Amino acid sequence: QALVSRKNDAPLANRAIQGAYPTGSAFKGITATAALEEGLITADQIYNDTGKFTIDVLTLKNAGDVVNGPINMSDALKVSSDTYFYELGRDAPYAKDGGMIQDWAARMGLGETTGIDLPAEAQGLIPPRHVIGGPGTE
Repeated sequence: QALVSRKNDAPLANRAIQGAYPTGSAFKGITATAALEEGLITADQIYNDTGKFTIDVLTLKNAGDVVNGPINMSDALKVSSDTYFYELGRDAPYAKDGGMIQDWAARMGLGETTGIDLPAEAQGLIPPRHVIGGPGTE
């Protein structure tokens, strides 16, 4: 019991299949696919990455306070520009129960188990809009 107890940080827990962690930069590919497939942006469209993205009173920055300047989607993926993808998240159509990006995440299998015979595998999570970015981001 001590080996699976949260009090002991559950040393036998398989965090790869049981942990529910934010997707982080791995989600950028999903956001990019959704934006391209739904015509929100073209691959060559330029965004001026100033290193900061402000929504309401919240200012988010690229990792390391990097400023990438004018970049297209390919470059944004190469340098993992946070502000580029915050901008796409803000501009993506949404609904109370999800939206364009969440729909594409579900199409790609997020929010499900892998289907591999793994004991105690947790179902995946699709972040709600306020976590991805956009009006109502907190």
